Amino acid sequence: MDTIKNVIILTDSFPFGHSEPFLESEIISWKDYPSLAVTLLPILNASGNKRPIPENWSVDSQLVSKLKWYEKTILFTFPIVFLNPFFWKELAKYPKIIFKPKKIRRLIAVSTFSYVISKYLLKNYMKILAAPGTLIYSYWFYYSAYGAALLKRKGYPFKLISRAHRMDIYQNRKETHYYIPFRKFPVWNYINQIYPVSKEGRDYLMSNQSIPNHKLEVSYLGVAEQTHITAFSEIKTINLLSCSNLAPVKRINLLIDNISIFGAKYKTIEIKWTHIGDGPLKETLTKHAKEKLKSNNIDHIFLGNIDNTKVLDYYQQNTIDCFVTTSASEGLPVSIMEALSFGVPVLSTNVGGISEAVNDKVGYLLDYDFTYEDFEKGILYILKFKDKAKRKQIADWGNTFFGAITNYKNFIENALIPEYI
Repeated sequence: MDTIKNVIILTDSFPFGHSEPFLESEIISWKDYPSLAVTLLPILNASGNKRPIPENWSVDSQLVSKLKWYEKTILFTFPIVFLNPFFWKELAKYPKIIFKPKKIRRLIAVSTFSYVISKYLLKNYMKILAAPGTLIYSYWFYYSAYGAALLKRKGYPFKLISRAHRMDIYQNRKETHYYIPFRKFPVWNYINQIYPVSKEGRDYLMSNQSIPNHKLEVSYLGVAEQTHITAFSEIKTINLLSCSNLAPVKRINLLIDNISIFGAKYKTIEIKWTHIGDGPLKETLTKHAKEKLKSNNIDHIFLGNIDNTKVLDYYQQNTIDCFVTTSASEGLPVSIMEALSFGVPVLSTNVGGISEAVNDKVGYLLDYDFTYEDFEKGILYILKFKDKAKRKQIADWGNTFFGAITNYKNFIENALIPEYI
C-alpha cells in the first residue's frame, strides 16, 4: 500500500486571523513529518495576521474569494445546488424541509459551498487527487469535508478524514435551527474516518446521526504541556478568567449577572474578572458589564482577541483563581485544557464533552440551567483550590490527558495510515 505523500488541510481561516488557535499547537507535531508535501487551504477567510507555519508548507488562499463571490450572488447562482447530488439525497430523506425556510436556506448555502469546493479541488489538485498517497484532512465536519466527499463519491483514491468539534456535531441547538445539512443521508459513507474531539460528541453522532462506531475515533485536542503553575491570589480576592467568542451561545451575560450578585453579597471580597475574546456581542456585553458590575469590590476588563502566545503569557504573569465558562453548548474547549495545564481550577456548565475534562478534583460543574445559588456554591468550592499541592494535581491532570505532543502525534500517525475505501 502506498504511503501518504501529499496532505491538503482544509480549514476555515487558519493560518490567517485569530480563529482555530488550537491548530497552532497541532502544527508543531506535523513538523515531525518533513517529507510530506502539505497545503493549507482556508475556505472562509484569508485576511489578517498570518501565523507561522513550517517553511516547506504552502498556503492556497484563492478559494476564499471564489466562495465569497458565490455567497454575494447566491440569489442568482443558487441553481448550482441542483448539480450537487448530496442536495438531492438530503431532499429525498427530508422532503418536508422545503416548507422550512430557515433550514432550506441553510441547505442551499451548504450545497453551494460544498459543490464549489469540490470543483476547486478538482481543477487545482487533480493530479494528486487521482494518485494514491494523498490525504485530505478537513478540520471541520462541514462544508470542506462535504466538498471532498463529493470527489470520494466519484471514486478518487485519496484518503479523507475530518475532525468534528461542536457546531459540526450537535443538531440540538437553536442557533442552527436544530439542523445540520447532509446528515439525513449517510454522507459519512464517503469519509474514511471522523475524529470527534470528545466521547460525548462521538456518542451523539452515533445516536443522532446513525454514524457507525467504526467510522468514529475520539481524538482529544491538546495544548502545550506547562511547567509553570499559575499563582492564586490572596485570601480576600477572587480573580476570574474567561476566554471565548462574544457570541450568544457563550452566555457571557449570565456570567456578568452572577458575578454582580456574588459581588453584592460578598462585599469584603475583591473580585476581578478578565475576559479574552471578541465577537458580535462585544458592544452589548461591555455595556451590560458596565451597568451591572458597579460595586466598588468588582473590577472587570475585556482584553479582546489576543494571540495564543499572549494568552499563555497571561497565565504565567498573573494570579488566576478560576477559569469560568457559562456556555450553552461546547465540544471540549481548548481554553479549558489550557487552564488545567497551568493548574487553574475550572467552573463550567456541564455541556458537550466538558465533563471529560472537569470533575470535582479539578473544578466544579454547573447544570445547563444553573441558578445563582449554584454559581455561588461553585465559586466557594473553587476557593478550596488556593493550595499549591491541589494546583499541582490539576496541572498533572491537564498535562496527562490533554498534552499536545502525545495527542497530536497519535492523531497524525493514525491519519497517515493509508487506508482507502
